[in-house]
Amino acid sequence: MAAIEVLTGTSEVIVSIFGECETFRDAAAFSSTCKFLNSVWHVHSSSILRSIGQTNVRAFEQALMAVHISLLPLPVVVVLTVL
Repeated sequence: MAAIEVLTGTSEVIVSIFGECETFRDAAAFSSTCKFLNSVWHVHSSSILRSIGQTNVRAFEQALMAVHISLLPLPVVVVLTVL
């Protein structure tokens, strides 16, 4: 049981380290260094990408909204643009 708690705490620290990467490329390179880091990347990729994106991508939140809208079915997109 203690080993699971240590790994959970370790994952949280690793996610914080990922968040300090300056670019997405740096985070991808970091995740490719070992299986454990790669598994942390896969489990927490959305929060890691958000952390890096908010500090390094201009208008990141608006870009996310644009991506989400582009994934909606066409009739919903048409209604949203008419409003």
